[in-house]
Amino acid sequence: MKYLIVEVHPAYVVALDEEGRFLRAANLNYEVGSTVEEIVPLEVKERKLNSRIFSLLASVACICIVAIGVYRVNFMPYGTVNLKINPSVAITLNKREKVLKLEGKNKSGEELIGDYDIKGKNDIEVIEDLADRALEREILKDDGKISVVTISKNAKWKDKVESNIIDNLNLHLENRNIKIYNEDFIEEEDIEGNEEKIITIPVVEPSNTVKSTEPTRKEDVIRSSPKVINDGYHGNDYDNSNDNYYNDDNNDNDNYNDNNYNDNDNNYNYNNSFNDVKTENNYYGDNNNEENNNND
Repeated sequence: MKYLIVEVHPAYVVALDEEGRFLRAANLNYEVGSTVEEIVPLEVKERKLNSRIFSLLASVACICIVAIGVYRVNFMPYGTVNLKINPSVAITLNKREKVLKLEGKNKSGEELIGDYDIKGKNDIEVIEDLADRALEREILKDDGKISVVTISKNAKWKDKVESNIIDNLNLHLENRNIKIYNEDFIEEEDIEGNEEKIITIPVVEPSNTVKSTEPTRKEDVIRSSPKVINDGYHGNDYDNSNDNYYNDDNNDNDNYNDNNYNDNDNNYNYNNSFNDVKTENNYYGDNNNEENNNND
C-alpha cells in the first residue's frame, strides 16, 4: 500500500493511505508530498475514562458533600431549649442556634406561641419575644420567674447556649424583678389530675392479752392439749369412729368440765376443775377400770 505524506512534524508525519485514512507515522526524514510504500504507524493509547466525565463526577461529589454539610448545620435539630414561664414551650435549634420549631408543652404554652413566626430568627430573639408576649397577657408579672433548660448531646454547646439565653434575658428584663433559672420548676398546671387523694392507714390497736410469766402448771398443760380443748371451747366430744367433732358448750369463765373422749369401746373421761384445787382423771377401758384422783 502506498502512503502520501501530507504533514511533517519533528517527531511524526501524517500520511494518507489509499483508503482515504489519515495515519500518524514516525518521521523518517519524510517531506511533504512524497509517496512511500511503508510507514511506521504510531500507537494511540485509549483512555479508560474520559477526563471530562471524571471532572464532572468529581464536581457532583463535591456539591453533594457541601449540600449535606449545609443541611446538617441549618436544618437538623442540634438541641432543644425548654422555656417555662409557665406556659411551657420547647424550642428546637440547629447548630447555628437558629429556631427550627416551636412546640407548646401545655395548653397555655400552645396559646402563647399561637401564630408566632419563627422564620429566620435565632433563640435569643424568639425567647425575648415570647417573654414580652407573656408580659402583655399578664401571664408573667413582676416577682415572677422563668426557667431555661437546654438539652443537647454536645455539653459545651449546651452550656454556651444556656448561658447566652440567661444573660440576654436578664438584660431584656432588667427593669422588672423577674428571676431567671437554669433548672426546671413545677407549676400546678403541669400536674394532671391534681386532686387531693386521702389514704387512710388503719391503726392496729395493741392486744389486751398479757402473757403470764408464772411457771407452767399441770392444769395449764392439760387445758392446752388439742385433744381435749380447742381454743376456748368447753364440753368437747370427739368420736373417732364417725370422724365427727362436736362443740357442746362455750363458756368464758375459764372452767373446763366434763370432757369426754370416746374411741370405739374405750372411754376416757376427764373431769377437770381448774380452780387450782383439784383435778380428777377417770379412765375406763374394755375390762379394766382405773380411777386416778390427783390433788394439786
